[in-house]
Amino acid sequence: MPSWDLNGVPIPMYLATHFYFCFYHVLSNLALRKAYSTFSPGAMRRLFVISLVLIMSYATAFMESLTISGFPCYGFKDRDLAYTLGSAFYGIYFIVSFPMFLRLDESPPKKWDLFTVAVEALASGMAVLMLLDIVRVCMGIDLNIRLNRPCKLNAAFTCKPFNFKTC
Repeated sequence: MPSWDLNGVPIPMYLATHFYFCFYHVLSNLALRKAYSTFSPGAMRRLFVISLVLIMSYATAFMESLTISGFPCYGFKDRDLAYTLGSAFYGIYFIVSFPMFLRLDESPPKKWDLFTVAVEALASGMAVLMLLDIVRVCMGIDLNIRLNRPCKLNAAFTCKPFNFKTC
């Protein structure tokens, strides 16, 4: 469907991102709260919660990879690798964000100020970056960044900002 875009991404996708990420995280909060309220504290509950976060993270990343493949700006050289290994790497973001979102959603011991929120957000971002790099290094994968998205490589797929043309 034709759309105005910004940096090769259709503008409606920026707006849609907010509600579908909120949806993922609200569902994860429901599951994690159920686990915390159903099981008594201990090693088994901790193991269950860790397993739950890992499974939900991979499932969310896999389903998003599967559904986004219908957009023309996203293509995969090796679809199976993108769905399996790519989803595992993308799931690392949710491994950090699902517990963090629950933590932010719970009643804090004190009021969160802007500085605390910024520090927590930056720490979460760094945790994701470190986990991604640790997994990459452990797998022996060299860092090789190459864009394979036609919207980024071919200017004909990208509209100039606010010129009222569609892609």
